[in-house]
Amino acid sequence: KIKQQFQDEEQALRDSWAVDDRRESIADLTEKVRLWQGAVTERGQEQLKQYQEQLKQAQREEELYQLQVKNNATIEEMEKQYKLAEDNKKVLLRGIRSEVVDAQEAVNTLVDSVENNNSNLETLLGRIEKAIYSIETGNTTNYNDNRKQTTINNTRSPGVGEIAHGYFPYAVSR
Repeated sequence: KIKQQFQDEEQALRDSWAVDDRRESIADLTEKVRLWQGAVTERGQEQLKQYQEQLKQAQREEELYQLQVKNNATIEEMEKQYKLAEDNKKVLLRGIRSEVVDAQEAVNTLVDSVENNNSNLETLLGRIEKAIYSIETGNTTNYNDNRKQTTINNTRSPGVGEIAHGYFPYAVSR
């Protein structure tokens, strides 16, 4: 990079000398064309044409140089923007990678939570089923709580599987 920087500085100095020389040449040729403008002799006309051609060539070289300067400035700006975009892309990709890892951790936590809740739900439903079966009796039993009489009939309670599949008459369907 340092070697390239030195070469670029040297070329910039050479270019500035060429620009200065060309501007002096254009000024000199413009003056010569102005002086030979009124030439009437054949030799004078040839000299005028020669100076006009040299002036035209010098002006074209200057135009070309100015276009190159403009284009190089545009290219340098585009390269800076491209480098900035690449740097931003790297930062963005790092952020996306960390978000994907964070999202995966959240998904893993959610899956673990659902699995734990399923286990807890199965345990709870098993307890409910056992409680319902323990209430079932072969005979009609009367209980008295000093206010009213409650009768539990000899009816079979649905099992957990029946509740889960919607066979329980009071189950809420989704």
